[in-house]
Amino acid sequence: VNIGGEAGIGKSHLVRSFLDELQGDNYHQLVLRCSAQHQGSPLYPVAVQLQAAFGITPQAGNADKLARLKPGLARLGLQAQALAPLALLVGVQPEVAAPAPADLRHEMLEALAAIIAATAQSAPTPLLVEDLHWCDPSTMAFLEFLVQRALPRRLLLVATHRQEFVP
Repeated sequence: VNIGGEAGIGKSHLVRSFLDELQGDNYHQLVLRCSAQHQGSPLYPVAVQLQAAFGITPQAGNADKLARLKPGLARLGLQAQALAPLALLVGVQPEVAAPAPADLRHEMLEALAAIIAATAQSAPTPLLVEDLHWCDPSTMAFLEFLVQRALPRRLLLVATHRQEFVP
């Protein structure tokens, strides 16, 4: 679902109102907030969402970050091979060697898509992408990758953007 309009018209308010109606229901909410300040930071909104989902704080040490990431991935049923690319994305030095640079992007996209699929499998999941018009190219590539893979049945992708942006 794309919601486009002029700045300040109430796109975000409309989506928040919809999400508020879901309160009390069993669902997971994922939010990717794109911003003009981070258009040059690859997968920035995705990394922020992952850090929040796994309770990873910037001031935590590498061992603490890994201690939060590993069991979170295991709960979702993700294989160990997803750890290295996702660890790098959230600023953690993985314990195992990262994939070769040529393979890293694809493995990272696969792991991110697997997280979303696993999340949506356990409960309905709205994935909100705020301010898509400010999306960095890597996040846009991830969203395209996700859509091309066929979205999980219980996932609702909602994007807000300025009127002049064409998704």
